[in-house]
Amino acid sequence: DYGFAIERATDQTYLGRYGFGRGLTSLTQNVYMRGVRDNEYTNIDAYYFQSLDANVRENTVPVVLPLIDYGWRGDPGYAGGIMSFNANGRVMERPEGADSQRVSLTATWQRPNIGSWGDVSLFKVSLRADGYHVNDVPDPRTVNTVFEGFTGRVVPQIEYFWRLPLVRTDSGGSRQIIEPIVQAIAAPN
Repeated sequence: DYGFAIERATDQTYLGRYGFGRGLTSLTQNVYMRGVRDNEYTNIDAYYFQSLDANVRENTVPVVLPLIDYGWRGDPGYAGGIMSFNANGRVMERPEGADSQRVSLTATWQRPNIGSWGDVSLFKVSLRADGYHVNDVPDPRTVNTVFEGFTGRVVPQIEYFWRLPLVRTDSGGSRQIIEPIVQAIAAPN
């Protein structure tokens, strides 16, 4: 499907002056396309914001165009596990101030299991890679300088999750659930 949502005021103080939108700091314009097919999805969005703060200059407010999300999940396969892949990209620009572009990719293999006691476990291995390009980002290490360029990271992760749902039903039909949970995650700092 596709669509849009438009929120716009004639000026930054209009809504507050007439008692509408108390507490709102911005209005959002969004155009989107979404698609789902079998075991994958795609979302494409564009955002434009109108600040309602009279102290914020309009040319410092970011425009997000595009914001793209893609996800794929495979059928159970190798060793009873399920593969999945997610990708995300975003471009955020503004006439004055910091700009950034980001690409994130995540590949995951997970294997769920239901044990003989009714316990549920999940073993998961994932690898995420993020790449960034930035312009005019204030450098916190020095005064009055900005950082421009590329940076990125790669984050491997391994996880084990276990839970044991214990359910008790009383004579009135109400249920109580006690569920001990154990989780261990290993990833670089």
